Amino acid sequence: MEINGGTITSAADYTIENRGGLHMNNGTVASTNPDAAVIDCAGNYGDTRINGGTIKGGKDGIRLKDLGSSVVTLKQATFEDNANNVHLGDG
Repeated sequence: MEINGGTITSAADYTIENRGGLHMNNGTVASTNPDAAVIDCAGNYGDTRINGGTIKGGKDGIRLKDLGSSVVTLKQATFEDNANNVHLGDG
């Protein structure tokens, strides 16, 4: 998935369930569900690159679990109104 600006908002458990590759270049990914992970990166499915942009409104901004050889890169990412901006592991 590639995001180049704009806004993606969801009330689901995950706004984005990354099971491939995620490249975000600015824009906003948001949740209206306070128990959600805004971006869920679980499993060895591909790399996540955030190059600017805002992640907001969930329990976890980015949830990382069982990444294997996958890589997550954050550059100039902004987090707003998340209980945990980056959550590592289970729970």
